[in-house]
Amino acid sequence: MLWAEKQREDGIRDAGWQVVRWTWDELATPHAIVDRVTRAIARARNRPSPTGRAATSPAP
Repeated sequence: MLWAEKQREDGIRDAGWQVVRWTWDELATPHAIVDRVTRAIARARNRPSPTGRAATSPAP
């Protein structure tokens, strides 16, 4: 399952989307999450618009 998730995330990034991850423990420090999301937004500004779309798919 971990490998499938990695491939899914790689596909999302390949389509031009930013991916931001955090752990449950990090939710205790909201500024860390805000910083991570802010950096992702900054990265997105310097790249072309995404070429794909987000869609759900059935679980394997």
